[in-house]
Amino acid sequence: LHKRGHKVFFVNINKIKGKMLEELNLIYTERTNGKFVTEDTKLIEKYKKQYADELTKKYLSNMQEIGFLFGAASGIGKATYQKIRNTYPELKLIILDKSPVDLLNKKDEFYQLDLSDFENAKKFIKLKINNQKLVVKFIINTIGYQENVTIDNIDYMQWDKMYNATVKSIFFIEREIIKLMKLTPINNQSIVNVTSIHTEIIRDIVHYSSSKSAIKMISKELAYQLASCNIRVNCVEPGSIDTPLLRKDLNNNELINEAAMNIPMKRHGKPDEVADLILFLISDHAKYITGESIVIDGGLSLII
Repeated sequence: LHKRGHKVFFVNINKIKGKMLEELNLIYTERTNGKFVTEDTKLIEKYKKQYADELTKKYLSNMQEIGFLFGAASGIGKATYQKIRNTYPELKLIILDKSPVDLLNKKDEFYQLDLSDFENAKKFIKLKINNQKLVVKFIINTIGYQENVTIDNIDYMQWDKMYNATVKSIFFIEREIIKLMKLTPINNQSIVNVTSIHTEIIRDIVHYSSSKSAIKMISKELAYQLASCNIRVNCVEPGSIDTPLLRKDLNNNELINEAAMNIPMKRHGKPDEVADLILFLISDHAKYITGESIVIDGGLSLII
């Protein structure tokens, strides 16, 4: 447009809630008798996109890119935290866990939060997430909670504690973070929820298995609704993984070894192996994968 002797300027550039340039109006040229000098709409659209991209990048550069990690004190969450720090050294992490976490980077923030206490989870949402100037790259949920109790013996409090920790709080916290993701879109935003092979296979712990199934279906719903926003949502379904939770459950080395022999690959999985899958799903290598639940169990689900 400049080469044609016309001035170029912007009008009506708005910021919505101070978060993002929501609207960039047409590039106007000088008017002659109230009409556009040029009617070359393709050229106008080209310049619109160019300047919109530049302004968006400039705006986002003033905001901090972060990731959220739910659960990092031990097991799969700890392994995932270590691999994120190696893979994304410049990224800031906000970590939630009811147990203390040794931070690997001074940029990271840790909040000790028991997600089974839903009222505290709601306060966290209000104080720490809403209205923050954050560019969210990913959410990873590795929260694990297990309580061995039979159908005959389970009570209301045990049921609510399980669902508050692994379903209710997770959904409502993720929903608030998703609002930020929509306001500050960047390339390849994603969510990974760690569930279990017991979304499909009986575990004989009804509130555990059903809560994992609930997160799996929530993830599919989110994947469908967020696909047009370029936000991907997937699940990882581990089988028998050698974590403190497994060792507490089986209680002695003889039972641990016996259980491993029942797995086709004749061993328990390693937390690092699950973490590798999680990092793949948030990476650019998985940019076209959404709505999936990927099993990682050494073949265990083939035989039970």
